[in-house]
Amino acid sequence: GDSVLKVLDTHDVFTRRHLLYQQAGQAYGWYCTTAAEEARGLSRADVVIAIQEQEQQYFSTITKKKIVTVRHIAPLCKLSDVQLSRKKILFVGSDAGTNIHGIKIFVTEILPRIRSAFPGLNLLIVGRICDKLDNVDGCVKLGNVEDLAMIYSTVDVVVNPIQFSTGLSIKTIEALGHARPVVTTSSGSKGLEDG
Repeated sequence: GDSVLKVLDTHDVFTRRHLLYQQAGQAYGWYCTTAAEEARGLSRADVVIAIQEQEQQYFSTITKKKIVTVRHIAPLCKLSDVQLSRKKILFVGSDAGTNIHGIKIFVTEILPRIRSAFPGLNLLIVGRICDKLDNVDGCVKLGNVEDLAMIYSTVDVVVNPIQFSTGLSIKTIEALGHARPVVTTSSGSKGLEDG
């Protein structure tokens, strides 16, 4: 029929994702397909939508279908003052393995150093990831919040400490869209190389 198959962040094949998780000592539990299965799925579409150039390049190797790159869209908020007197940093994440792994490293290895330089600083943690984390001094688990824009407006810096990833880090784009400085890793900036 006249269907459009939207495939987001699937340019990494099954074995590559497993390897990334394995190298980080993490169990892999996402649904994946082989490259052949992915190509078969894409062949059923009239148009394939990619969210980054790297993804478009990969899709073009496995399908002859039209591929359109539509970058991830984030709201652009007006820049507000950063006030270090607030001493709040933010992490927003789902309970995906990459997020859990990265934030645990950040909380145990990096946050204590930051708090020694900025006594009273708190890390606000938002999202389903809160259910997967222990209570730690200096961390405020907010869970799912209704007004994420309000939370962004109360923090000075956003962190994205993921150590490995399989594609575009939307949380980095969203933080930048909320006019907040972001401290991240090379994995957290994947897909933003031109910026």
